[in-house]
Amino acid sequence: MMKIFGCKPAAFRSVQLATAALFIVTAVAVGCRPKPSASVDASRPIEAGTSNSFFTAVSSQKIRTAPGARVEPIVGKDGSVHQIKIIARDNDDFQTVTCECFSACSGSCTATREELGTVIDYSCSGSCTNSEGNHCSLGCVFTTPPDGGSGSGSSTHSTSSVTPVVNPNR
Repeated sequence: MMKIFGCKPAAFRSVQLATAALFIVTAVAVGCRPKPSASVDASRPIEAGTSNSFFTAVSSQKIRTAPGARVEPIVGKDGSVHQIKIIARDNDDFQTVTCECFSACSGSCTATREELGTVIDYSCSGSCTNSEGNHCSLGCVFTTPPDGGSGSGSSTHSTSSVTPVVNPNR
């Protein structure tokens, strides 16, 4: 017969050891999962030829807004446009693109509007250098956030006093 306050039977002790071992193995397995890399959370340059309902990328430094799309320039603290919000035709869906230095480079990049007849392009230009002061080969590029920078509804960004551009002739 089993003692109430004494030693436990061997079968019960085996179950306790098996449970403890399972707990340790699970804890180690969960702790050893690879962490997501920083590149998953980083902006990525727009590739030439990319096309969606918001824009077509002529290059990583130049995008052409889709026909009928509205554009809201987003002005930075320095008074220059570094980001634009492109609102798709006939709805409130939008795509945000940023003109910035990429990778381990820093500098000053600006998005500028170029009107060529009925075609409206935005180009990204400026100067980018690495930590050693050398010019970066990629320079200023348009990037999108990891989530694509799209959304729906009204703007949550502060925009400039510039009226959104609508190009109905395209």
